[in-house]
Amino acid sequence: MNRPRVIVVDDHGPLLEQVQQLLAPEFNVVGVLTDGDSAIEAVVRLAPDVLVLDLSMPGLSGIELARWARNLKLDLKIVILTVHEDQDLARESFDAGASGYVVKSRIVSDLTAALHEVLAGRSYLSPSIHLDS
Repeated sequence: MNRPRVIVVDDHGPLLEQVQQLLAPEFNVVGVLTDGDSAIEAVVRLAPDVLVLDLSMPGLSGIELARWARNLKLDLKIVILTVHEDQDLARESFDAGASGYVVKSRIVSDLTAALHEVLAGRSYLSPSIHLDS
């Protein structure tokens, strides 16, 4: 069975280690990067199934990368991983092409669930955020 391929982009080293440990049992983490600019080359070269992106990082932001992937119609899912419990940023992320929005304070309970949901073609929003209609 092939495990889904994941690239994680975040500028916080200890968090990257935690994400790798969380995902390792169920996913193949093929790339770990610390800035948005390096993500473009990695996506093209490594062809991940899922891209986990910090919202705020050096270079391109998670939202800018989500728009880039959407505009190129790349066959990959995007999950935003952020400290921002903000419904406006969550809505902007989904509008840009993300399928998931996970708050870092809920990483242990939400991240793998989010990846499973987006890979199944659904969206995921950390329960601590509510989008008004």
